[in-house]
Amino acid sequence: MTQKSNNATLPERLAQVRVAYRLHDTHNANQAVMELLAEVPALEPYLRGLAAWGAEAYEDAVGFFREAADVVETPAEVTELLAWSLLETGEVQEAERLLEQRLAEVPDSADALVGLARCHFRRRRPEEARPLIEQVLAADPEHFEAWYGRGVSELALGQVEVALEALQRANELAPLNPRPYRAIARIMKMMGDFAGCARFLEGALQNPVLRSAELLMEYADILVVADQPDKLRELLAEVRSSLRFSPGPWNELARYYYGLGDGVEVRALASEVLEADGQSALPKEDLAEACYLLALAALFDGGGAANTQAETDPEAPSVENPEPDEDGAKAA
Repeated sequence: MTQKSNNATLPERLAQVRVAYRLHDTHNANQAVMELLAEVPALEPYLRGLAAWGAEAYEDAVGFFREAADVVETPAEVTELLAWSLLETGEVQEAERLLEQRLAEVPDSADALVGLARCHFRRRRPEEARPLIEQVLAADPEHFEAWYGRGVSELALGQVEVALEALQRANELAPLNPRPYRAIARIMKMMGDFAGCARFLEGALQNPVLRSAELLMEYADILVVADQPDKLRELLAEVRSSLRFSPGPWNELARYYYGLGDGVEVRALASEVLEADGQSALPKEDLAEACYLLALAALFDGGGAANTQAETDPEAPSVENPEPDEDGAKAA
């Protein structure tokens, strides 16, 4: 990946780093970033932004990329990376503006086209995402993000078989990236293939690189269906220990604990979300969810709780009522 090993130019090396992070080849990407930091100090904001982006620390990435945009030496691709990071932090309108600006300058930019497709998808316009994705795949049949984008877009349009094929191709292109595994698992659950989904996820989770909180939570649904509460409790504990605090995942964990009848954990997780709001303003939907969960936890006081999740909360996360995935698609 480095100039010393393959005589690549600086732009080529930076492009290789971006691809490596996208494919979750984090070790090599981080090593290349350290080498480049020593060789090209002026690119420090951009390189630190790449490292934050690769680590999915998107708020940090936004800050670094904004700083990098004012540095003359920064590659023009910083606009796309800033937009992609803004998408992950929910700033869809600004991301869309930046990507349209970039496409006005470079109409065939694959990353800008896929990024704009994701903006359309986030705004519930998957039919507008489709032609952008197809344009990228026509020029580059091995573009991972385009295949993944085709998968989630076609799923939203009800083309389940097309979506599954696209996601399987994305999985082949980036076997260390957890996102295709998660999306494929959701389709398998939607199709009722819980045994196949269990095998698929168990195989993926054997790889330490793929043993992420996101995939573990997909496997949690399998344990719910299989009625294996002890294994589910172990899995939830592993997820909680591997995550930094974030209101969305904390609320999701609380709902699973509610399904287990564990009011203590529900109350602890929901309370932590509400306490965090005193330190920094959280999204209203996360606060509302935490308040609702705290009210549900009160049902367990005095032995008057419902015995199952569905008896009092039919809209709780479950295989029948899945939450949206990271790009907003539902499996059912």
